[in-house]
Amino acid sequence: LSALADHSLLRRYTDQAGSHRVSLLQSIREFARDRLALLPEEHEVRRRHAGHYLALAESLGPQLWGGGQMDAFRALHAEALDLRAALLWAAGPDGSAGLALRLVGDLWHYWELTGDVTEQQRIAVELVEATPDAAPQLRAPALSGAATLTWSLNQYDLAAHLHRQALEAFRETG
Repeated sequence: LSALADHSLLRRYTDQAGSHRVSLLQSIREFARDRLALLPEEHEVRRRHAGHYLALAESLGPQLWGGGQMDAFRALHAEALDLRAALLWAAGPDGSAGLALRLVGDLWHYWELTGDVTEQQRIAVELVEATPDAAPQLRAPALSGAATLTWSLNQYDLAAHLHRQALEAFRETG
């Protein structure tokens, strides 16, 4: 990291929460992504990356409902690009539907708070429609999130349909 910083290929900064962070130039991110695609370990690296961001979402998502909402929001917002990358991989053809359902279930309220939900809503709806046989404890929060994001886009009929499915899945989980 020091060598990259010395060559102005990344920058170090302190975010609003006081955490020390680094950011890569977009061109360096793209280069690294392209190099990763050449490695035989790509799938495992992407799975571990998504798992890391799922753990972050699981720890911060519930805090979006309480007194620590602003700190949790800022922490998630600082990781928005990596959270998106984790979701795109997990919901993609080489990803993990279970991990993607969990990400949607834990992050939908964050996306709702950002007001930028179009991409996440599309992914969430496609995901829940493609996983009708997933365990109800995975589907229920994802369905509820997909429904709420759909409602925020004024697609009320689809939102009501997804909410009914979420209710049924929550009932199945007891």
